[in-house]
Amino acid sequence: IDVATLGSGSHFGEMALIDGAKRSATAETLEPTSMFRFDYAKIAALLERSPPMAAKLYRSLARFLSNRLRQTTTDMSYAREKNLRHF
Repeated sequence: IDVATLGSGSHFGEMALIDGAKRSATAETLEPTSMFRFDYAKIAALLERSPPMAAKLYRSLARFLSNRLRQTTTDMSYAREKNLRHF
């Protein structure tokens, strides 16, 4: 199931930074793509050393994930409504 189509400058994989769990989805490119991979352990160590930086990053991630969840909820509500019309 396609969950999202991301464009230039987008990011993904941030949930693992927060909860340490394995990824919940697989990413696939539709065209040649350049990517940058962060080492979660190094980022976690940096955030541990700098609580003000950690607070800013986590607040930003919370807003981002909240917006992504709102969009997913909207998309699923639309899909559900569309499917219910067929019955």
